[in-house]
Amino acid sequence: MKATISIEKIASNLAAKTYPPRLAWVPRGLARVPSGWVAEIIGIYTSGKFKRKFLKGNKDYRHANSKNSRGVYEYFIIESDRIYDVCSPVSRKKEKRYFCTVNSVGDVLKISEDEARRFLSDAEKASRN
Repeated sequence: MKATISIEKIASNLAAKTYPPRLAWVPRGLARVPSGWVAEIIGIYTSGKFKRKFLKGNKDYRHANSKNSRGVYEYFIIESDRIYDVCSPVSRKKEKRYFCTVNSVGDVLKISEDEARRFLSDAEKASRN
């Protein structure tokens, strides 16, 4: 089963802004704008960090304001029996991070990091047998 996750690309116009090459610094406050992304977790490194494969989304500008700072959405298609790491901007300075999967009906279920690790270790054990 498949489902769709939508993320508003808050301040996407600032994230795409380029600065003259002679500037070795980025003006304060613009150094990091939450961009929002979805990544499929494909395993765990020996260090304990997740191996991720970032998904490419489709942008929708239909509800964008005149400066594309709000209302730009990016849609990602996710599938069941997989774990995803999602980073979604809440404001220009804050983001929400969570793990999710899709159930057999097509609903997106948020899960904890421990549940994601358990799912991956169970899947790895099953593939060895």
